[in-house]
Amino acid sequence: MLTSGASHDAQQIDNVTPSGMLFVPSKEGISHHPAEWTSIDDIALGTTALTAGRLRLDESLT
Repeated sequence: MLTSGASHDAQQIDNVTPSGMLFVPSKEGISHHPAEWTSIDDIALGTTALTAGRLRLDESLT
């Protein structure tokens, strides 16, 4: 796990339920800008990581 200073909606909902954020790389590190772009391969890796995390959470709750 890496710590980030970003909070977005995760900070707002954290008083209701634990939350986290998943980051995928953007071309040239550009974020929150019309020029932001992420490759489909990185989006797929992020989706895989999110799914794996969700499945692991589900397993820990049963």
